[in-house]
Amino acid sequence: MNNFKSIKTKINLINSYYLTLVFLSLVSFYLITNKTINIYKYESADNQFLIYNFILILVNFVFICFLIFVLFQDKINKIKIAFLISTIAITIIGFEIFLNIPNKTSLDELKSTRIEKAKEQKVDFDTRDMTDVINSLDYMVYPNFKPGLLLFEDAYINGIKSNEKNKIFPLANMSNIKSILTNENGYFPIVETDKFGFTNEAKYHNSKKTDILLVGGSFIEGLSVKQEENLSSNLNKAGYKTISLGKAGHGPLLGMASIREYGSFFKPPIVIWGFSSNDNMKLYYELKSDLLQKYLTDRNFSQNLITKQNEIDEAIRGYINSKSIGENTDLDFQIIKNESDISVFISKILKIIKLTELRDIVFNKLMNTATNEEISLEQILKIANDEIKKWGGELYIVYTPGLNEVKTNYTPGLSEIKKNNTKNIDKIYTLSSNLNINTVNFYQSIIKMNNYKSIYPFGQEGHYNSDGYKMLSEILIQSVEANNE
Repeated sequence: MNNFKSIKTKINLINSYYLTLVFLSLVSFYLITNKTINIYKYESADNQFLIYNFILILVNFVFICFLIFVLFQDKINKIKIAFLISTIAITIIGFEIFLNIPNKTSLDELKSTRIEKAKEQKVDFDTRDMTDVINSLDYMVYPNFKPGLLLFEDAYINGIKSNEKNKIFPLANMSNIKSILTNENGYFPIVETDKFGFTNEAKYHNSKKTDILLVGGSFIEGLSVKQEENLSSNLNKAGYKTISLGKAGHGPLLGMASIREYGSFFKPPIVIWGFSSNDNMKLYYELKSDLLQKYLTDRNFSQNLITKQNEIDEAIRGYINSKSIGENTDLDFQIIKNESDISVFISKILKIIKLTELRDIVFNKLMNTATNEEISLEQILKIANDEIKKWGGELYIVYTPGLNEVKTNYTPGLSEIKKNNTKNIDKIYTLSSNLNINTVNFYQSIIKMNNYKSIYPFGQEGHYNSDGYKMLSEILIQSVEANNE
């Protein structure tokens, strides 16, 4: 009798196990289906997330059917399958936990290598943390706020609230402030922002005419050199009145938004747009924002940011005041949540349960093999080019390679780029060529150098040093002048 009760209890436990899985799968099925319906209703029909969510729905449905099938199997098979499912689940969660462990080792090693190289070259290297530098100053310095970071927080993916309680998605920092950049060349550059929050000295806004408008990410903004050594300053010194809309963390969609919001104000004859290796990843996150997608789907959409600078400043200041300062693993400034330990812990657990990192990897593998990403990038380039042409401007595309990309392809004196590991540059230049957009091949200029490492911080991975930005400005001027002869 006791044996019968024991067997019955085990069977009930096993059935409860499968019924719990069925319930959780049904909840997941409902949530994903509801999200997919919303995407279909309110976003573009060719949205890549629509395809991805359909795949998730199918996987959920098949799993639910499988669980129901197992419920009608005998006890031995139920136990075996339960053991298999549990083993797979533990393995997947373990891998997700591993992916969530921050990789600070490579960043620390890079910093140590830079310090060693600086000693060899007899260059002083400031070994302090950014927070120590900020606290040591007798004047107010703000972090280099990156709008792109908002896309990594669900609460801010469509913008931050101003005092008027309206949501706004800024494209730059606060206006007329001093901001601090990361230390790659032995010092922490302190730069000033202009009346729109971009990294430009105020004196360059005094000119009635703008010759060149720069658009792009951290290379275009000038990380991490002194302001007078960045790309826009070099172009200004060469006699070209230049304004930079470059912002660390900007991908293709944020770049296009910057052109729409601010480009028509300056109406320059030349727009130079910089791309780099991590733009694909940035575009992936940018397309998650309903607000940013409007720039792509509605050519008349604008936040009218140029008239809302006070509101933008208030929104960013409130956001920064609710955070603490840190640096992330891509060497750019990051703002980290200033929450209680319990809140941070719960947030991390939920992220692991949702398999956030693994799903991102799967999504990238599935979607990057398709043409949706290239279609979105091509649309962005076409729309931006059309808008620039409206005021009589001309667009130039330049790819700014990192050291690792150059190292893979480097051969001294090579007249042509070797065709290995050039996927990113080939893609952007092919799309540009198809749209009759001018390109500047800075990559090939670096390849031809005898000492290509000399334009990177202490010959290590990072953004360009002062020599690198000077060289880039010279190549751009040569290309623009040759095109206008």
